[in-house]
Amino acid sequence: MRPAELAADDSSTEDVVWHAMQYIEAETNEHYDAVMVLEPTSPFATHLDYEMAVKIMSEKNANVVVGLKEVTINSIFQGPMDADGKIGGIVENISGLPSVRRQDLPQEYTMNGAFYLLRWGFFKKYRQRYCDRENTYGLVMKPAYSVEIDEPMDLQFAQFLVEKGHIDLSYWMHPLKKEAAQA
Repeated sequence: MRPAELAADDSSTEDVVWHAMQYIEAETNEHYDAVMVLEPTSPFATHLDYEMAVKIMSEKNANVVVGLKEVTINSIFQGPMDADGKIGGIVENISGLPSVRRQDLPQEYTMNGAFYLLRWGFFKKYRQRYCDRENTYGLVMKPAYSVEIDEPMDLQFAQFLVEKGHIDLSYWMHPLKKEAAQA
């Protein structure tokens, strides 16, 4: 169990992982090649995603592998609005482009919160996820499997995806229960 100060709403993932690693090393005298953080607010990642992340880490000698999802709005169209309602920053972003058609812009990605795979020694040394530009990789996951549940409406959307069959629940079923369900 983690201490109360690491179980608060403002506790950082880095501090929680660091505490767990220290505990494991102190109590078992063991360390591992990597540690994977699975976020409960992104419940649809599958074992296939986790296995692919490990494969990427191994093949690319990555220090960090994170789950990603495609963004629908390119960052060129995003920016602050001042107190008066002006969007000068966004206009500045767009003004130099030969075309402002979103379809002509490169696809961008963002973390989906599903998992963070961290090389043990790397994290032990730096205690950060995002400090190695050269050896941090992303695994793009299917949109439906990248849902993050932060608000009640997100939970309703996740339930909708399951009810309508957009999420394959067999990934999480025990093999014996899976066989019974298919019979």
